[in-house]
Amino acid sequence: ADVSDSSLLSGETIVSTTGESTAVTATGVLDTNIDTSSLTETEKEEVIEVVQDSIETALQNDGVLFQDSTVTVTDIDDASGEVTYEVDVVINDSPLDDISSAVVEELDSNLSNPEILEAISNEIQEESAGASNPTVVEELSTADV
Repeated sequence: ADVSDSSLLSGETIVSTTGESTAVTATGVLDTNIDTSSLTETEKEEVIEVVQDSIETALQNDGVLFQDSTVTVTDIDDASGEVTYEVDVVINDSPLDDISSAVVEELDSNLSNPEILEAISNEIQEESAGASNPTVVEELSTADV
């Protein structure tokens, strides 16, 4: 998978507080070479799952995601390969003012780092080997973020 660029969408950060924990949801995009235009809906769902798991694993391996954090791929554009994703981070016992900007800055910094983008590409390729559909395996085996 080729991942060439990533950015968190400005103004797309939501911060909410429940009891002693704070949740930050940031939305972003990754430019990829993934072409889902010829895939069935089931195949595309499997591609989304592989990409989602790959982004999450790369961020966890880099120490950016906390234990209760998740990554959700909300769409992969059939024509451009652009991946839209959300990162939900739950943080316990921290001042709210410091959290949202620090989390978003850290995520944006890491998702703009060529090494992280390469790690996501490699993770997509590795994860795709376990896909149940041969079309999905073939499409993601050369995916580049």
